[in-house]
Amino acid sequence: HLHGHINGYWWLTALPQYFKRFRKSEPSVQIYLVKKARRIEFCLREELGGLHPIEHTLNIEHLPLPPTQQQKLWLQRDYSELVSLYSPNAEQEFATSVRYGEISFVYREGNQQYSYNDQLGLVKVK
Repeated sequence: HLHGHINGYWWLTALPQYFKRFRKSEPSVQIYLVKKARRIEFCLREELGGLHPIEHTLNIEHLPLPPTQQQKLWLQRDYSELVSLYSPNAEQEFATSVRYGEISFVYREGNQQYSYNDQLGLVKVK
């Protein structure tokens, strides 16, 4: 019975997409929005597993929305507060932020600048 299922429904798995890509995407880098010592920063995972800050290298700046625009939002997000909420204790906030703060980021060489805020996410400025 299992043999018929495997032979008859293999195409419902991700295997066809793996072997025959629909479109070729650009190579991406996984960066993490990590909460360290009551502040958040973007980090890159090293080969040995550690995380090191990458904001200056990628030219990322944290820019909050002006108060006039902040008032117009119907849903206001605070990443730091959410990490604290989902962490069992203060010592686990770093691990929680690594778990939920992963972003696939397409980085192109050149003079590019990015801004980040909790409401709009990571946005290319120029």
